[in-house]
Amino acid sequence: MISRGQSHAQKRASASTITPLKTENTVTAMPKTIPEATPEAAKTVFTKEEMLEDYDQLWDDLYAYYPYLPVLEESFDIHLEAFRQDNRQTLITRIKDVDGFAVLLTDTLYQMNNLGHLQFVTPDTYYTFYNLANDDIYEKYPDLFNLSQLYRDTFLNEQTEAAYQYLSNADGSPAEQDTTLSDLPGVITRYFPEYSTAYFYFATFDSPWLVPRDRNVITDYLASLEDRPVTNIIIDITGNRGGSGDYWTNNIVTPLLDGDYEADFYTYFKNSPIADETLTNLFERGFRPERIQDIPDSVHVPAFVQEYGFDSYVNEKISFPLDSDSQHSETAATTAKRWVLINNGSFSAADALAHFCKDSGWATLVGTNTAGDGIGTASIFTRLENTGLLIRMNIGIGANADGTMNAVVGTAPDIYSLKGETPLDTCLRMIGEEQGAGK
Repeated sequence: MISRGQSHAQKRASASTITPLKTENTVTAMPKTIPEATPEAAKTVFTKEEMLEDYDQLWDDLYAYYPYLPVLEESFDIHLEAFRQDNRQTLITRIKDVDGFAVLLTDTLYQMNNLGHLQFVTPDTYYTFYNLANDDIYEKYPDLFNLSQLYRDTFLNEQTEAAYQYLSNADGSPAEQDTTLSDLPGVITRYFPEYSTAYFYFATFDSPWLVPRDRNVITDYLASLEDRPVTNIIIDITGNRGGSGDYWTNNIVTPLLDGDYEADFYTYFKNSPIADETLTNLFERGFRPERIQDIPDSVHVPAFVQEYGFDSYVNEKISFPLDSDSQHSETAATTAKRWVLINNGSFSAADALAHFCKDSGWATLVGTNTAGDGIGTASIFTRLENTGLLIRMNIGIGANADGTMNAVVGTAPDIYSLKGETPLDTCLRMIGEEQGAGK
């Protein structure tokens, strides 16, 4: 059984403009709803044969839907059949219960570099999605979420609920407690007077609940500087492993707009019913893949498209039009030069921001290549039939403008850091040089 869904890290408008979310900045905790008891029809004890069936199903699903298998063999020197058999033998000889099976799945996919968001859905991740799918929360915060019923059903499945209850607590009843937003990293701000520079460090976009919490961080901090000059603004996303794509569109780009910006996000597929259904059913504004032969002549079609037999693509075009009110105000937010700091810890939604900067020119990228995986239209979640455990994977390959695989090489900076420099060191050096040249 295939259950399809898309994370908030990947949720972007298709060929449309970005509209800031309307949810008020009053959320203080992430609501948590935990099932009261294990569903009677579900189970938490499995035979070795049942776990082997699930393991074999995992590989069947990978060969059917996951496009990165040849990449793992070609670029990462993983001999897939031997690798599959070795881990299967580990399951036969060492794994006794679903806890051990979950560890084996986690380790197996980690050894595959979690490429293309390939990962075992851990209990923590499961309960994040479970709560986003819960009716009470979904209805209370509709502007934060745009989930299809198909996606929500994945995480509300009874067997899946039972398995994750068991994994999160041996007695099947995980502790009920709300995670307050103060438990999550805040935005670090700083002013460099010698460079007339405002600095913002965003450690994570990890939860959609952070979107309303941090909505006014940039605007409020710039206002707090009062008459101090701000000619440069640094956005630091080094080490940021991503999360909600709505975070950077609403909290970083929108408050710093000084014009119209647009970026293309190209993802390539092999046409199939699952690709079509994933793309058209996930969101109310669903969209369909286009044929490769219809791609604009200006687009550099990657070599892997022909090599892997891909015949379809999707371009998720992100557009930020400047609203009429902003056109009449000249503040630090609209006049300062923007810099975005990246490194090999910038992943997923953080890489998506980097790609947006690269493609639109909204900011100058400084540092080293990101970890990538910010271009990719949709993930599916495969539910293992017996245990109900979930596996996530991308079904398309996102490409940079030069045709390279984004998940493999990441997004390159406009300015590379010198050996021994941090991206911040490099950025301040560049600002100093520009200011010196202007004197």
